[in-house]
Amino acid sequence: MQPSFFVESTSCSPALALCVCTYRRPTLLARLLSDVLDQSLHLDRVIVVDGDPSSGEVVAALESHPITRRIDTSYVPSNHANLAYQRYQGWRVAQGCRVLLYLDDDLRIPGRDHLRRLLSPLFAETADAVATTAAIVFPDRSESEPQRQLNELRRSSRGRGLSRSRLARRGRPSALPLDCGPG
Repeated sequence: MQPSFFVESTSCSPALALCVCTYRRPTLLARLLSDVLDQSLHLDRVIVVDGDPSSGEVVAALESHPITRRIDTSYVPSNHANLAYQRYQGWRVAQGCRVLLYLDDDLRIPGRDHLRRLLSPLFAETADAVATTAAIVFPDRSESEPQRQLNELRRSSRGRGLSRSRLARRGRPSALPLDCGPG
């Protein structure tokens, strides 16, 4: 019997959807989904695309996770471990959503308001797309020189919002600063 969140539909009516593509990492997926539940930003739908559905591990992780009881959750089996193809499958399910957010399954969300700050240019309609970078963090080690450099890179590349009007006016992408750091 299929779990209640198993879908093959390609429609989405909510405003804000999250797509997480995963491949053989159910523990990391569960940790990310817990971080999502802790966010101040309310998601209308979560779409999980599984690159290894034959293992059953992602379905088991979703069945036991509280996100499936609090947010409309869709499971999409994929027979491809190809990330681009999995994102495409998530996009197809999310058709009709105003905003689709992609997160990697191994991501940690650093603060309760992180996603709200990241997406604020979209909600304020000052940008039509946003993107951000991630940093590798080693929390239990003193800061080495490579770690210091990574942290500096993280602080200097907060994310960017792209304005459709700026794209049309200049004929090429233009970035707007977006602060999604702590605080």
